[in-house]
Amino acid sequence: MIKISPLLIHTYCRFFPIPNVAKGRKRWILSVPVRGQLWLDAGAVRAVRDKHKSLFAPGITKVTGEFHVQDAVQLCDDTGAELARALVNFSSEDLDKIVKGRLWRSSDMEQPLGYGTMEEVAHRGNITLLLSSSSSVADEDSAAIAAIEDAAPAAGATVSHALCR
Repeated sequence: MIKISPLLIHTYCRFFPIPNVAKGRKRWILSVPVRGQLWLDAGAVRAVRDKHKSLFAPGITKVTGEFHVQDAVQLCDDTGAELARALVNFSSEDLDKIVKGRLWRSSDMEQPLGYGTMEEVAHRGNITLLLSSSSSVADEDSAAIAAIEDAAPAAGATVSHALCR
């Protein structure tokens, strides 16, 4: 016969779902090896992170690394913090020509690149946002613990403060 401690009878743990979990293609993009970085200005960071828009060449300030079409790159803000990963529509060599030459329209890109192309550097469907650094894990933990404590029955229930991630 198994004897259960009286303390364990009133102990419980709640598991909260992680909001906005990457699924399918977006999750796969996170697993693709990174070949370079694209540094973005503040306007491009807002468009990609906050408005979930595609990335265009005018928002890129610096291109680093060597990558080819459909390779994964890190999208970094002006401080170098990674905010997303993306599959790009240009190689690093072509993208460097576009950014340095300030070739913003597809008609402007055709002559120096030698082929016709689209204006998007990365389509929004090929961009996966990372967890925002502004939302602290400690803040999320303390909010979840407060919610558990509020939901706990008042009659001597014990709340476990261990949250699983």
